[in-house]
Amino acid sequence: MTRRLLAFTWKEVREHFLVVFLLAITLPFGWGIFALSALGSPTTVTYLEAHASFCRFILPLAGLALGNRLVVHELHGRTMRFIESLPTPRYEQLIVKWVMGLVVLVAIAVGELFASEVMALTREPFDGWFLFLLLSRTLAYVFFGWCLFFTMGFFGRIRVLIYVVMLVGLLVIASTTQLELMHFGPFAMVAPEMTTDRVNFPGAEIAVSVGLGLAFLAIG
Repeated sequence: MTRRLLAFTWKEVREHFLVVFLLAITLPFGWGIFALSALGSPTTVTYLEAHASFCRFILPLAGLALGNRLVVHELHGRTMRFIESLPTPRYEQLIVKWVMGLVVLVAIAVGELFASEVMALTREPFDGWFLFLLLSRTLAYVFFGWCLFFTMGFFGRIRVLIYVVMLVGLLVIASTTQLELMHFGPFAMVAPEMTTDRVNFPGAEIAVSVGLGLAFLAIG
């Protein structure tokens, strides 16, 4: 089994290296825009706002691109026919794809967090506990996001309609109920408190984010 997993991993690396490379060289420009905005704005509370903005807007795009490449492109293309003809369990191939996508997104998020922390050190001090809080929020957010995009890839073209329905549903919930989405689950991970709350560990919100991610993964 180990040899098969290594073979599948090498296949994924060879086929999708270009996409990962393009993400690696283009995403820093996205972070640079938010970093310059934080540096130049007189109302900036903390330079770590660049990290929060990157998580809110850039990471979902990266997850969407990876989900489209790793899942949609292959499961609904000709290459999957060859893989399905091999005498191997299908779940092994999917595990490799999920792990690869998660590793890439975690590397992007952690690398960007490190860059934001270096920039913030020029203005403000922070301790190990605050770094732990930031990392915990970031990893929970990445986990949920990748589980969502990975699962949506299995729905093919209909995934666009599902995204629209989910977005409309969130807007309806936000406008017709008292539920504050920015304090719920994965949304709370990148709420304004992400870069200002240096004390409280969002255990409940992280648990909801991981639980929702596992639920999407089970559906997939």
